[in-house]
Amino acid sequence: MVLKYITMSLVVVGVVLLLFSLRPVRKICQEKEGADLTWNLIFILLLLFIAGYIVQLAMLSRQAAPGIAEILMAIMFLGSSLFVLLTTRSSLSSIEYIRRISALELHYAYHDHLTGLPNRNFLYEKVEELIKEDTSSHFEFVVLMMDLNQFKEVNDSMGHQAGDRLIQNVATRIKKVLRVTDTFVRLGGDEFAVLLPDANQKTAEVVAQNIVRFMQEPFRIDHRQIPIGISIGLACYPEDGPTADILIQHADVAMYMAKEAGAGYVFYDANEDQYTIQRLSMLCNLRDAMDKRQITLHYQPIVDMQHGKVSGVEALARWYHPELGLVMPDEFIPLAVQSNLMRPLSRYILQAALQQMAEWKKQGLDLRMSVNLSIHDIQDAQLPEKIRELIECYRINPARLTLEITENSVMTDSHGVRAVIEQLHEMGVSLAIDDFGTGYSSLAYLKQIPADVIKIDKSFVRDMSRDDNDAVIVRTTIELAHNMGRRVIAEGVEAQDAYDLLEILRCDMAQGYHICRPVSEVEFRRWLAQEPVTGLLAARADSPA
Repeated sequence: MVLKYITMSLVVVGVVLLLFSLRPVRKICQEKEGADLTWNLIFILLLLFIAGYIVQLAMLSRQAAPGIAEILMAIMFLGSSLFVLLTTRSSLSSIEYIRRISALELHYAYHDHLTGLPNRNFLYEKVEELIKEDTSSHFEFVVLMMDLNQFKEVNDSMGHQAGDRLIQNVATRIKKVLRVTDTFVRLGGDEFAVLLPDANQKTAEVVAQNIVRFMQEPFRIDHRQIPIGISIGLACYPEDGPTADILIQHADVAMYMAKEAGAGYVFYDANEDQYTIQRLSMLCNLRDAMDKRQITLHYQPIVDMQHGKVSGVEALARWYHPELGLVMPDEFIPLAVQSNLMRPLSRYILQAALQQMAEWKKQGLDLRMSVNLSIHDIQDAQLPEKIRELIECYRINPARLTLEITENSVMTDSHGVRAVIEQLHEMGVSLAIDDFGTGYSSLAYLKQIPADVIKIDKSFVRDMSRDDNDAVIVRTTIELAHNMGRRVIAEGVEAQDAYDLLEILRCDMAQGYHICRPVSEVEFRRWLAQEPVTGLLAARADSPA
């Protein structure tokens, strides 16, 4: 009799465990990740098993004493039920974890890490949504682009941590001025934007005036009163632009007008924008330019000063516009950033550069290739995988590829950027810190980032033979870099006396490099046939890098 009750108890516990398993399976079936035939079938099978074991329980209740087979089956049933419960709960936990991670990644894709505000991608999507909803000729909204006026001075004098706290305080203060329905975003650095839905020019002007007034009160950072001004550009839909790209671009133009005029805010005025037609033409044609391969690469030879030979090149984009002629990077790169084309453009340049490397290698010319990356590129978590695919496609030695990043980009979103940099380093790609000395120049970050090369900005190199302060900066930077095991590239070496001085510094402190003006691939190959250093130095830098 005792065995009968024990056997029935095992079956009852097993049924209870299966009943508890129904809830996680049902929840999985209701989730998108689990909405397939498999989990629905598992749910039905669980119901059938429960029904079957209830029948078995009824049969056991009618028996005088269970046999060995019934006892073993009850034990196996209990173990199976426990296994099913643990498996279903574990599966539910895994699915919920994946969903939380996906939600977190989606949040970071559309939000700024420092302030928690939405970012540029979010702004573009919101503007595009409003334009799609435009079903009335009276539908209006306004975009405000904002830039802090003295932010660089705060960073230079108090450090980036104080700058971060200032950005957070600015965001908090501006939020108080806005309506619940307004969209407030941080674009990066010291730039913010506001989207005012269902607002006309008069409403937007009141908001701009309030923001300017609220910003007049100094901020308290590290026990100091910090006065910060703000410049605001406003563009109204639909009169200032029919698309999100053009509208945000015009608001940005108005913001720079406000900054140049020293005014708190300025509405976009096409009559005041002397580059409107040209900029709009470039903005509309930039994507087509990549498809039609109108954007080509020029190369800055990098000379090994120890051996006096060209050891590598830096790839720099040039746009041969069919109507505007040669367009320099400082004209179309800002447009690429503002129109969310920076990442496609960088991938285009990387692909063209690696393709050229492969062609040169077939011709017996094995040179290092340096390519610039923007802050938008190194914030892309998919960047390492994209570069890996290109390296494998063109069978390039990753150690021969150098990716240049600026100091300021390293300081922004340090966690995400550092993860990307670490992955690139693990791939064997060489990293260079570009324009060293012009940004934050944080030695802490320099120590943590696995950069192989430090590039001294040309502003220090050009006058170092005549300016003792520049010479000291260059010498100190070279010493610092070499002591940390990094190579040095001096930018903007345009005169023989600068080259000679750098050569002296190299002799004292081992290696050093220098850069000449960018040239086309044809010119580059022609110069390679000449004496490397003398021939290249004869070509002065008559165009910006």
